[in-house]
Amino acid sequence: MDLPNLKHLDVFYAVLDKFYPDWEKREDHYYLTEISFLMREVLNSPYTDETVINNLRVSEVKKYQTELNTLLNTPKEFLDWVLKHRMTASRSKMCQSKFIKPKRKYKKKKYQQLTLF
Repeated sequence: MDLPNLKHLDVFYAVLDKFYPDWEKREDHYYLTEISFLMREVLNSPYTDETVINNLRVSEVKKYQTELNTLLNTPKEFLDWVLKHRMTASRSKMCQSKFIKPKRKYKKKKYQQLTLF
């Protein structure tokens, strides 16, 4: 990886650290969906959501520097408000339950297949 690319990653990781503390420990990637939404709908990025999410997932962030810097310099409260009000409460709950799966309190039982012999 070349040195200029590391500077681009610094901005991306600064955005993640600012808006999603402990993002490294999360099992889901819902925060990438939220960043993609902000980049596309609030900052008018020309890229599709799938393209943005896939590129962010593999840290290909060079072409998103303008958007990431804008997000980094935008107050957290404003972006939280936008994300909270972007969809109805029921739709938000459905999306979060789809992407953020709660840990089970119990383990699934694995049924053994009966053998005849």
